[in-house]
Amino acid sequence: MTHETIAALRAAINQAYLADENDCVGELLAGLGTYDPVKVSDCAKSLVNAVRAKKDQQSSIEAFLREYQLNSQEGIVLMGIAEALLRIPDNATQDRFLQEKLTHADWQNHLQHSDSLLVNLSSQALLLTSKFEDHVLLSEKHWFPVFEKLLSRMGAPLIRAALKQVMQYLG
Repeated sequence: MTHETIAALRAAINQAYLADENDCVGELLAGLGTYDPVKVSDCAKSLVNAVRAKKDQQSSIEAFLREYQLNSQEGIVLMGIAEALLRIPDNATQDRFLQEKLTHADWQNHLQHSDSLLVNLSSQALLLTSKFEDHVLLSEKHWFPVFEKLLSRMGAPLIRAALKQVMQYLG
């Protein structure tokens, strides 16, 4: 895309964002015209059936999103992390945010639920990360400086860097 195309698209988005909702709905309804509801229903059913038929051919991200749906606490946590990490500028704040969010979910509940090896490994990694963060929080709370320093030097940067990369991909 050219710079001009991107600028035009941004301007259109900004204009639509600020537009009156009733006017937008009216324009959409006017543009709808006449349609055959039976044909639309049949088309929708065929699309849904096609997606369901390819359930075994889903991508890793689709399998991940299927396991961590937004109707689960863990799915909400992951989507919140993915969205928030894009807006947190510094690493220290990102690390504190991840530490707090990862320890407040039941990752154990998702172990071995998926047909996808990658999703199952991700669930194991999230559980391990959560337990790791619990230990870091415990060491900070009880002032176990040697243990805390060892964990921070050995694991925290690696785990958090990997998690940030995955969350950016998900975001």
